[in-house]
Amino acid sequence: MRALLPLLFLLAAALALPALLTQERGPLDDRARAAAPGQFIRLSDGLTHYQLRGPEEGDVVVLVNGFSVPSYTWTRNAPVLAASGYRVLTYDTFGRGFSDRPQGPYHRQRFILQLRELMDGLALQGPVHLVGLSMGGAIVAAFAAENPNQVRSVSLLAPLNRPLDVGPLRWPLIGDYLARVAYIPSMPERQLGDFVDRREHDDWVERYRQQMRYDGFENALISTAQTFLQDDPGPDLEALSTRHIPVLLIWGTLDTVFPIDQAVSVREKLGNGHHYIQLEHAGHGLHYEHSEQVNQALLTFLAEH
Repeated sequence: MRALLPLLFLLAAALALPALLTQERGPLDDRARAAAPGQFIRLSDGLTHYQLRGPEEGDVVVLVNGFSVPSYTWTRNAPVLAASGYRVLTYDTFGRGFSDRPQGPYHRQRFILQLRELMDGLALQGPVHLVGLSMGGAIVAAFAAENPNQVRSVSLLAPLNRPLDVGPLRWPLIGDYLARVAYIPSMPERQLGDFVDRREHDDWVERYRQQMRYDGFENALISTAQTFLQDDPGPDLEALSTRHIPVLLIWGTLDTVFPIDQAVSVREKLGNGHHYIQLEHAGHGLHYEHSEQVNQALLTFLAEH
């Protein structure tokens, strides 16, 4: 029995690690949301946090965030588009930021439904312009593929474009455990890898940690990795071409999340009707680190459509 004690101790310590390492400290309730900018709307899966900027009569532009950084990622883009006369909507996808963390799988239909209900609930006049960053690119492509009549154009910034290899994280139980003890605790610092010059974005880490304090964040990321990130966005990207939806594609040459060579296969799927811009010395966070160039590209493209 004594020989088993060290093993039992190690097992107990291993099982306790997720609870010790988690940064979740309580529910995302009204008190937690009191300091949030913008507004909230109740959809079928829960409350969604959003902000609307710009003149009410302006053409609608919807900006969709990526895998884990919520809508504050657009702080250098949304105000510029709004000041140029567009009605700009940003929102936190479920599980992120100040939006609810509903139970159940975070799959393609959940993100499509959230966007559809959000647009309907806010009575936004369409068709609209959709802009998607990273995983948000796959979301807007999926939405446009299913709702082409509601979409005027699509802009893709280094989009998720193939099933993502997340290694053992995709396995039930083992993947959950590894995500909670290794991957998710390091997520705040990992976000700096989106930038070419990490020294200028120290505030990014603390801002990211805020959303990690509320129950359900870890479940949302794990479920997204095991479901949505395992889907193939290829058919949705191809549908943008067959449905004749104008597309702008922007990619950074120094992107380490989705390397620039992935742009080749994306462009093949989009066909001849898209416009492509390659940004030199830009990483995955091109919209933020190179906001002036990205904003000008978006404004030029939107004005044409």
